Amino acid sequence: MNGMTKEETEEYQERLSKLPGGAPETLAYSTKQRLHLIANLIVDRIIEDQKNGAPLLRQIEQKNAETRDD
Repeated sequence: MNGMTKEETEEYQERLSKLPGGAPETLAYSTKQRLHLIANLIVDRIIEDQKNGAPLLRQIEQKNAETRDD
């Protein structure tokens, strides 16, 4: 992965080598790498939602308002 130190790369390669064949490489990610991946997925989804007129944001706001009414 990009931006890793030499130590992080070696640790990642070691974890990766211990995975069974066919296992997703994300299982070898460190906690920091997993958080980075999740954050990027969230940002990508927000950008996509904004390009589509923000239907997801409106749905979240509606659910939030319903929760407050309870």
